[in-house]
Amino acid sequence: MQQKIKSLIENLGTVYGKEPWYGDSIKSIIQTIDPKKVFSKPKENAHCIAELLSHIIGWREFVFQKLLGNKDFDVDQDASFNWRLIDNNENTAWKNLLDALEKNQNEITKILESKDDSFLNEPVPGRNFNMEFLVEGIIQHDIYHLGQISILKKLVQD
Repeated sequence: MQQKIKSLIENLGTVYGKEPWYGDSIKSIIQTIDPKKVFSKPKENAHCIAELLSHIIGWREFVFQKLLGNKDFDVDQDASFNWRLIDNNENTAWKNLLDALEKNQNEITKILESKDDSFLNEPVPGRNFNMEFLVEGIIQHDIYHLGQISILKKLVQD
């Protein structure tokens, strides 16, 4: 494994479950959320924490599929994919979301570990950017929505 891909794997892992520079990791924040509050909305038309986490997972699945070379897998910003819940049963949904996120983290990491730096220059199937931009983008996307989850957590748990 070469330096650039190693750095991306490290950054992805740090944001997910280590000690990022900006504060708490995804895992440290979501593990402290009361599962009874993940469907609470501070406003009628706002997203709940479960929807935000589902959105994160949905885009991470897009990244995983593109890393696999799946040119047919795509997302539609206006379709239910973007804000769907993996499980509508409030008794099991949060655990299923946490499990799906963990599984996706492991899948993305594993596939990246099998690649070298030259892979990062390959075009993303069906898009006009390369694999490096894709992986950096999902890291940024995770952080962006983690900020929203953190704010919602304070609003619904306090």
